Amino acid sequence: MVAMFIGAIGVLDRKDMDSFAGIFIAYQNLGKTTDDKEKQKLDAQLAPWNSPDSAGIRRAYAGGRSFSVKCLGVFETVGTLGLPEELTLRSPKLKRLFGFPDRLLGPHIERAYQALALNENRADFICAKFEQKEEGRRKGQILKQCWFTGCHSDVGGGYKRHDLADIALTWMVAHVSDALAMDLKYLGGLLDPTAPWGTQKPHNPETGVFALSISTQRPLPTKTDDVTHEKIHPSVLHQKELYPALAQDIRDHPQLIGTLLPLEEEVMKNWPYNPTVAAAELKGEHPDTAPGPHPLHEHRSLSGKLAHSFAKATSSVLHKVAGDDGKST
Repeated sequence: MVAMFIGAIGVLDRKDMDSFAGIFIAYQNLGKTTDDKEKQKLDAQLAPWNSPDSAGIRRAYAGGRSFSVKCLGVFETVGTLGLPEELTLRSPKLKRLFGFPDRLLGPHIERAYQALALNENRADFICAKFEQKEEGRRKGQILKQCWFTGCHSDVGGGYKRHDLADIALTWMVAHVSDALAMDLKYLGGLLDPTAPWGTQKPHNPETGVFALSISTQRPLPTKTDDVTHEKIHPSVLHQKELYPALAQDIRDHPQLIGTLLPLEEEVMKNWPYNPTVAAAELKGEHPDTAPGPHPLHEHRSLSGKLAHSFAKATSSVLHKVAGDDGKST
């Protein structure tokens, strides 16, 4: 949303930031009103801020071919609040109030990455895929959107068993490590897999209040293009079952499968899965009381090795992203 506002009104100075609350509310009202006179009134209110001649817009685009936002990384951006229709009384106003209003990727963003969930079937969680504009393409803007196994929270994170989220996070880290300072050793130590790399079964998101959700199949990529730049992560191929249509698309268009960056290869190679530890945890047992040899020694050794691999891979990741970003996914 911050990147969207920079695209709409540019970069405000300290004085103009005093007006930001009113600008924000005006955009909210513009998104939910259906009255033409109200729209004209709001457009007039926003004109001083979003016109090409406004100070904020000139400030954001002062460099011509430069970018005011260097990097945008998101997980599973959805276009609605995410509440089942039955709880919103099917009110379009409520959904627009919290919606992500613009799928078009502004030319002010240099690089954008989005991780998407293959197994999210709730109609109220339809993903908002970015679409690249011709202006951004001409400027050399990079857009990558990658599909991963799992539902919304499998990819974005939130479950206790988070193998799938860790794979998506590693993909994101591998692509933005040259733009952001990352403690790769710390990240490597967080992994606590419950299954071999890429094989964890997706969670069922239609539980609790979300059992009321209407189910629908997300539109999945059938080919690569220069508008949405979608790929399927290689870890998806490690699942026992794929959607039949997706499996056929992959057979017909193998170029849909992306390529692992060096950091991702290190993680896959040193994935610290220990079946003894995983089985004990799933049974609710503490590893210290599980039968057989003490499993934590090997588990800690693997985690330490992976943490070292994260740090070791940093230089190759930075080289790969900076020098060959346009060819990898």
